[in-house]
Amino acid sequence: MALGLLMTVPALVVLITMVSYLFAHPGVDHPAIIDTITSVVFGSAFVLAVASPAVIAFGLVRSRVRRNSLICQGRPAAYALWSAGMYCHRCGFCYWPTTSDPRIPARQPLSTSQFRWAVWNAGGYAHV
Repeated sequence: MALGLLMTVPALVVLITMVSYLFAHPGVDHPAIIDTITSVVFGSAFVLAVASPAVIAFGLVRSRVRRNSLICQGRPAAYALWSAGMYCHRCGFCYWPTTSDPRIPARQPLSTSQFRWAVWNAGGYAHV
């Protein structure tokens, strides 16, 4: 967020310069309308070009905030399922002694990747 705000500074400087140039043309008392339109079009394009990195940074911040909020919403369900699971060091499999979720098999050996998938699916992380 701070980087995005920092990247807006050059765009603001260019915008202020463009607006001041539109109101006070140096050396010209009455500019032609085509000069004013050209200045607005090229100035706006330049401001957009200078501001595009800030827009990209703000878009990344927005997507990261959205993803983090989805993860926080699913954290209680994933933690409850994870904490109920057991890992057998001798055989290298995971299992749940008892489950409240009918989709989770009780007392059935699962590989660690299957266990991880079940926890991620319960928390909704698999589709984030």
